Amino acid sequence: MKRIDLRDYSFQRVSTDQAEAAAASLAATPGEQQVDVGRVNPFTGTPERLAPVAQASGFADAAAAGLTGADAPQPGSPAFSAALIETAVLQMQAAGEALRATPAEASFDLGSGPGGTPPEMVPDTHVEALGGHTGYAVHMQQQHRGIPVFQMQRTVRFDGDGNVLDIAGDSVSLDTTVDVQPKLAVTDAANAAARYIAESSDEPEDAVDGWGQPVQPQRVEAAEPLRVVASFPLPAHPTVLQSSAFAEPVPGHLVLFYTGPDTRLGWHFVFTLRGYTSQYVVVVAADGRNSAGAETSSGEPEILYAQDTDFHFSEGGAPLASGTGRAPEEGGVNEAAADAPRAFRGNVFRFNPAAEARKMTDFPRPVNEYPFARPPQVSDPEFPRPWCRGEDLFTRGNNVLAVKGATTESLRAHRVENGVAVFDPQEEEGDEQKILNIFYFCNYMHNFFYMLGFDEASNFQEVNFLGNGLPGDAVVARAHPGPVEGTANMLTLADGQRALMNMGLVSRTNRHTALDADVVFHEFVHGVSNRLVGGRRDARGLQQPQSRGQGEGWSDYFALTVQSYGTDQNGRPRPDRLVTGDWVTGLNTGIRSAPYDENYPFTYGHVGTRLTRVHDIGEVWCATLMQMNRNLGALLGSREAGHELGWQLVVDGMKLTPANPSFLSSRDGILAALEARRRAGALPEVEGGHTAILRAVWQAFARFGMGPGARSVGASLSGIREDRSMPPELA
Repeated sequence: MKRIDLRDYSFQRVSTDQAEAAAASLAATPGEQQVDVGRVNPFTGTPERLAPVAQASGFADAAAAGLTGADAPQPGSPAFSAALIETAVLQMQAAGEALRATPAEASFDLGSGPGGTPPEMVPDTHVEALGGHTGYAVHMQQQHRGIPVFQMQRTVRFDGDGNVLDIAGDSVSLDTTVDVQPKLAVTDAANAAARYIAESSDEPEDAVDGWGQPVQPQRVEAAEPLRVVASFPLPAHPTVLQSSAFAEPVPGHLVLFYTGPDTRLGWHFVFTLRGYTSQYVVVVAADGRNSAGAETSSGEPEILYAQDTDFHFSEGGAPLASGTGRAPEEGGVNEAAADAPRAFRGNVFRFNPAAEARKMTDFPRPVNEYPFARPPQVSDPEFPRPWCRGEDLFTRGNNVLAVKGATTESLRAHRVENGVAVFDPQEEEGDEQKILNIFYFCNYMHNFFYMLGFDEASNFQEVNFLGNGLPGDAVVARAHPGPVEGTANMLTLADGQRALMNMGLVSRTNRHTALDADVVFHEFVHGVSNRLVGGRRDARGLQQPQSRGQGEGWSDYFALTVQSYGTDQNGRPRPDRLVTGDWVTGLNTGIRSAPYDENYPFTYGHVGTRLTRVHDIGEVWCATLMQMNRNLGALLGSREAGHELGWQLVVDGMKLTPANPSFLSSRDGILAALEARRRAGALPEVEGGHTAILRAVWQAFARFGMGPGARSVGASLSGIREDRSMPPELA
């Protein structure tokens, strides 16, 4: 499918003079509030960050919603979350004037009606909690007259006591006269979108993916047209449509699509292809106008936006094979064991066949074998829970359902010794080992991220033992005997729906991605970042170009640094992993353009010019985070300490980051996480204290062009201007 986005990022609603725009926004702040206005997005005309300098009149504080005092609810309780949401709403109301377009908008033609209205923000009912409850985030979606505004979300960030840190994200002031009545029927729009997916492609016939393997464009197979199976009488007209051409019912609803010069009414759809080979978001114009503003009553409806939602380890041009999404069936080859074992073990490669030999490993790995000097406390008193079901002997459990290719065939334990079920494939790199290793890798990462705070509230589990989040969404991990489309991929759906991972063979080397931690870890992290950034509303918070690049960068960062901790089986320090995919490709240089060392050559200023492909963009983000870990390790006295603090800041930063962030927005999320941990007294002791840690973090961002003066037009590839300076107070 050909990607399209009709937003005009060259449009400037306010001056590109940031000081002037910030001053205008500050002037619009009501009352006597003292605020720090951060970057202003010239495309929307609104601040990307607004922080109270003091909890002055007008700004909601912790006491406003009953978060302090003798009767205050306990952190983590439903009452505490409800109070945070109330505080976030009060905060948005207090800052509403400053978060509309600045007074400079008066010089712009906003349509036939009066000037724009302050944003109407609807909070997500799920409050994100940072590790150790050091802070919280309430994510909010902008609406206008009950209709969502496409990709306009804000996040209100709190410290551990419920005090507001700041407001981040994007919103836009809209003309009050915008027409919200669709001129195009939802079925006509949905079928036009389906035709677009089926007929459009910008891939050459001889396209290959990043592994050098051929790409086969995905097509919608012929089937009956979409028909409505459910609709609801709400302003956004939420509708469910169905056709045998698609794997799932197609959800649709109205959105307001801000293009810069104009605001268009559109129908928003999410299509999942049969076989779960890919997923697409398409917005079809519903206002009866074309791009020139003329009314049209005939012809194909205009496509405003079309984008795939998939993420994969190597960049090819086509969507990815992500499996059926159904759990392995009971019965058949997966018959229950007569006597339930007391424990499980598996003979696995802990990284890849070249790193070290297979090793018999307990399932689950004990907590003290994870890369933490002092494992973080978790909410589940019985953590780590079993990886395998006690009643059978197969690679299917609460976190992961590992199967052979597109079948429902899990791997059965080879023997039971003294009540311990043992998985021990005869062939070291055979099909059984692939299933076993993908099961091991995914469970390992499940527990690793659980300790960093990616727990039941958002993660992948069939049963949520503490009752948080939605159950029924283990990772379906497929180890295909041969190659698969895209070579390796992960499709992440919203909380409560299974994630779908596919690992295939690299034909040129005859090596399999299921045996390589670089690849499986990378794909698993896509599930983490998609679930955490912007909240768990729909797991599609990384769709803008910079955001998609960061998804790849986060995945490389965790995949490599997790393997660069501690000592190997001979007691020697593990070497720093700086190259990804070298074993499976047989190339010392791996699959990226350069090693992630201190000499990595590209910076933020190259994004959008020399670097335009998603994985190339992601390299800059990964290199920055790995440099941050190195800086922290040098400050704290060990590489391992740097990794631990870096990991926690990055995961907490994801939770604090609004949907579709720029590099600078995600940078600010990490800085907000650091500030929250400072206020909670949760930072390691070091000479120079918090200031020294803050300087180490900023030095990494400045090194890669993300200093305080860096700018971009939101998360697009337009207007990127790097800055390598440090904040004056830290220079």
